[in-house]
Amino acid sequence: SIYVMLSRVKSLEGLVVLKWFPSNILEQLLQEEFCVEFLKLEALDIATHEW
Repeated sequence: SIYVMLSRVKSLEGLVVLKWFPSNILEQLLQEEFCVEFLKLEALDIATHEW
């Protein structure tokens, strides 16, 4: 997804946009299944930091 690609860029120098896309794509809400999965991953992250 566009968000994933943009989130991995370390600097604007490392960013190349090859195709135009509407900015509202970045503002879309995640589907419920993804939100649930992210909550599970966040809980695992917190639990493993306590080790």
